[in-house]
Amino acid sequence: MRVTMWGFAVDIDDRLVGCSADSLRNQLAEYEDGERREFDVDVRFPDSFTAR
Repeated sequence: MRVTMWGFAVDIDDRLVGCSADSLRNQLAEYEDGERREFDVDVRFPDSFTAR
């Protein structure tokens, strides 16, 4: 999924988040507008992720 925030394109692997694409886009828009400081999303880290 590609979103634009503050004029920058950002790629998000939506297979790793536990919500719908619409919900994530809405939360990102609220964050960008300063209406949100935290996200209500579970994130699954793949086994290959080593920065835990």
